[in-house]
Amino acid sequence: MREAEGGTLFLDELDSLTPQA
Repeated sequence: MREAEGGTLFLDELDSLTPQA
């Protein structure tokens, strides 16, 4: 997780919620 980017944090959350192996 790249918290430094900021926007990536949101994408990381979506990635966790999205069932993508």
